[in-house]
Amino acid sequence: MTKNEIADLIEAFIDGRSGDWDWDDFISIKQADPEIDSIRAQCAKIPEIFPPTEKGYYCAPDGNN
Repeated sequence: MTKNEIADLIEAFIDGRSGDWDWDDFISIKQADPEIDSIRAQCAKIPEIFPPTEKGYYCAPDGNN
């Protein structure tokens, strides 16, 4: 994936426009580019850093900042 594709995917996820498995695929599959993989790894940790306070949410509201 390119940086632009990652940016679009993150934006779509935040806006609720991503497909059912797009986000899961992104955070689960290691990327060849170390910089992009670092972004992937950071995104995967967001629910640990900002645990969701409501059922059905990816993270707490503070994780969207």
